[in-house]
Amino acid sequence: RDIPSWLSPFAKVAFDAGIITGNSENDRIYLRPNDILTRIEAITIINNTLKPDTKSVNKANFEDIYIVPEWGQDAVKNLSDCGIINGYSDNTIRPFVKVTRADASEFIWQIVLYIKENPNVKKEILSKIK
Repeated sequence: RDIPSWLSPFAKVAFDAGIITGNSENDRIYLRPNDILTRIEAITIINNTLKPDTKSVNKANFEDIYIVPEWGQDAVKNLSDCGIINGYSDNTIRPFVKVTRADASEFIWQIVLYIKENPNVKKEILSKIK
């Protein structure tokens, strides 16, 4: 209902692959494509896409980790361990701040480096979205 027709097939593939989950409300799932993306949502989407080989058992050491929602904790730990996210200079992750162009650029660059170092990840991603 809230997904433009041009976006619907891509959203379905991403949902079916477990990359996005949407928001559950009244027994329905909504993508809310026009909402602002927060850093924790972006971090979770990246984690769901890359699916790092091992789940981190380390505690993320960001000053504001206590405000990261439970559903985003593993993503922060995993991507921090992989070096994809580093947080800000004050050692915060700022999970509810909107994703800026700078954030997106840094995420993309770190993803490219991660895939370059882990070529099997690209194959796994492509196999999920066919």
